[in-house]
Amino acid sequence: MTRGRPSTPVGTFGEIGTTQLDSGKWLANVTVRLPSGKGKRIRRTGKSEAEAKRRVKAAAVDATGTEDTDLLKGSSTVNQLIDVWLNQYDGAKSSIDQYRSTARVHVAPAVGSLRLVELTTPKLERFFRSLTRSRWQASRTLLMNACKYAVRMGVMDHNPAAETTPAPASDFKARALTPVELATFRRMVRHYADQAKSFGVQLPELVEVLAGTGARISDVCVLRWSDVAGNRVTITDVKGGGRKRTVTIPPTTVAALERQRKVTFGWSPYVFTHGSAEQVRRQQPQQWLRWARVVWADRERVFGPVEPDVSWVTFHVFRRSMATWLAGQVSIETATLQLGHLQAATTEGHYIDRTGMVPDATAVLGKILGSGTEMAE
Repeated sequence: MTRGRPSTPVGTFGEIGTTQLDSGKWLANVTVRLPSGKGKRIRRTGKSEAEAKRRVKAAAVDATGTEDTDLLKGSSTVNQLIDVWLNQYDGAKSSIDQYRSTARVHVAPAVGSLRLVELTTPKLERFFRSLTRSRWQASRTLLMNACKYAVRMGVMDHNPAAETTPAPASDFKARALTPVELATFRRMVRHYADQAKSFGVQLPELVEVLAGTGARISDVCVLRWSDVAGNRVTITDVKGGGRKRTVTIPPTTVAALERQRKVTFGWSPYVFTHGSAEQVRRQQPQQWLRWARVVWADRERVFGPVEPDVSWVTFHVFRRSMATWLAGQVSIETATLQLGHLQAATTEGHYIDRTGMVPDATAVLGKILGSGTEMAE
């Protein structure tokens, strides 16, 4: 059992002591616990007691390699750091909500009470490895960003999360719609709309806008009529902090918007609405799609070709499909611009279905390989 006074936490200092010297000046002294764990005695003098204290405190902070701010200090906890960082983070609300959820559910119980001076790479490595791949990735991203902020503020002298092992690569493979699957999905949502009441009748047109723009469902939900001009649509990237891009849409999407215009134009500023002329919320189209799957599964079957299974198709699949179609027929750079990604690696690594983007290269191969008649002779 440990006896005596508890040791000063690493990277902090104890109570400042002062003494007035015979010369009339004041001497302030304090013991600092360095990041190495060793103690160091620091002394400074001043014309007044307050000046001596200020000088010795500044020297103690320099010795630990960090600086205190109005909101954070080396003795602050990881939970406090995350709160301060998120309060100044200017990302999308959905991203902030996800970060707070990760912090509350995973980070806080494991390392949230640690002081910043106690946060080390080995501790974080053990914590990350105790999680599943997706939770590992989410927690590491959160702590890397928060600690990066602390380093910029001078509260930490390095980023311990940046030195940890990244989460294992996902075995996820993007899947794009085939033409047959796309046709079946269109029939499914139209079949639902023919029987739907109220605002669910908008689902087929909403699907056409998703298919023709490659936008996220959250971006389509905030689409206004002022964003639509003929065959050009301006997309507001909700997840990307409100960045805008203008895309050219195909005739099927133009026709869908014209049909939708008759429903909401002049009544609501939004292309897709749900009561009181307000924008449709993301959860509502997702509910329509769930109902559409149920109605489609219960439909009366007729004799004819077997319909492919489209129960796996979500709204985000149209984004991956757009990336795959453009990368296969035009270029990855075009797909990146269409989706609004900042880096082509994001599009290539997470959105392109490699099985669905192989172009017809027989003309090129024919020139290289020849007719093959010399093999037959």
